Amino acid sequence: MRSEKYTDKLASSIRETESVACIGLDPVPERLPPAILENEDSLDQQILTFCKEVVDVTTPYAAAFKINTAFFEQLGARGWEMMEEFVEYIPEDKVVILDAKRGDIGTTAKAYARALFDAVGADAVTVNPLMGLETLESFVEEEWQGIYALACTSNPGAEQFLKLPLQGGGTLSTAIAEALAEFQKDPLVEGSVGLVVGATQPEDAKAIIELSGDAPLLIPGLGAQGGDVEAWVHLLQSYHGLPLFNSSRAILYAHEEDDTGLSWQQATEIAALTFKNSLQAITTHVIDSMNQ
Repeated sequence: MRSEKYTDKLASSIRETESVACIGLDPVPERLPPAILENEDSLDQQILTFCKEVVDVTTPYAAAFKINTAFFEQLGARGWEMMEEFVEYIPEDKVVILDAKRGDIGTTAKAYARALFDAVGADAVTVNPLMGLETLESFVEEEWQGIYALACTSNPGAEQFLKLPLQGGGTLSTAIAEALAEFQKDPLVEGSVGLVVGATQPEDAKAIIELSGDAPLLIPGLGAQGGDVEAWVHLLQSYHGLPLFNSSRAILYAHEEDDTGLSWQQATEIAALTFKNSLQAITTHVIDSMNQ
């Protein structure tokens, strides 16, 4: 049984790696490198080999890895076995986030939590809070468990619901952030409850971050989705929590843009290093805050 508090492991990984980069694992079969397709016969082995080699070359530059469970679940029972094997393969000192976006009540929530934390081995999972805070309780029963609740996502569809203005002021996103801040006051979950805030939404993120205090942040949307790093450097100046910036496609499929003759592994490693370096100002701020 793990005993280290989630935010302690996250802080340690950020400090040791000197990075707030999170590598997203979204293995799309049609985009796998030709070398993988040529050397592995079955689709499941192609995906597993690809993901393991991505971890091998990007580990020095990332504090965390975010696995999108859908790309494994689509393979049925074998996909779950692969996900368990893959999580075990990731170095133990790295934070493993399962991007599953689960959300339900009662025994169903408990079953989801057991599947993702106990069976697969996640350190943290993404959750959907729209059925209420009671749906989150089963995911933070132990202090080593972390969650990232969807607050303001990076996709254009956030405009339809999450950014809708409410009669009393603010938006659905800020209402979620305010409720999570209250939930966070429970000593049993303090520090374990983070938020997903899209990098493409810096203006909306400002209000969310102010309401949520120093809760951990998972920030997707840099890279392929076009989030602006400089906007976030300014946005996080008064933030003293533990952010993770996720990049998936721009790193996983860097070989598609490479015309220099590098191997796909080399192209992926360079993309990961470039991503880490682009976040240096934020990383320095985060580590300085931890040292104060």
